[in-house]
Amino acid sequence: MALSSDTCFKCNSNNTKQYADVFDADYEKIFSEVIERHHVDINQYRQKIITTQNDETNDIPFQKIYREFQQIVSHRSFISVILHLDGIRLGKSNKLVLWLLSCTIVELPPHLRNKRENMIPLSAWIAPREPIIHSWLNECIQRLKYLKLSGMYIKK
Repeated sequence: MALSSDTCFKCNSNNTKQYADVFDADYEKIFSEVIERHHVDINQYRQKIITTQNDETNDIPFQKIYREFQQIVSHRSFISVILHLDGIRLGKSNKLVLWLLSCTIVELPPHLRNKRENMIPLSAWIAPREPIIHSWLNECIQRLKYLKLSGMYIKK
């Protein structure tokens, strides 16, 4: 992860209680690495999703909304993600909190999707206060939208 900025140019305050460190990942690189590492597993799971009518695992790709979307874009390969947002206090002696935005790829089989190395960290907020969600995630969401619209080339 690379540091986005060490100063908020939009803020008028130098108050350290208002200061946050934000770290953002190189989305295209990190998605490419996970997808390239598991392209065989993703393709096999896609085949299972397409050919299986009723799956007992109750996994997302076997549900109605996912299947409807899959039919609409059946002419293209796509990757969908589940976004996770969670925070934790970093200690009792200081008041810093760490919030992490991460995601997992739905087209990975559940036993691989839930492994730590396949959970993709997107952005982290470290500050003495809870995040200002719009300020923190606005750029992050814009970058994800850009990646969605521009697409990615994956080496196989």
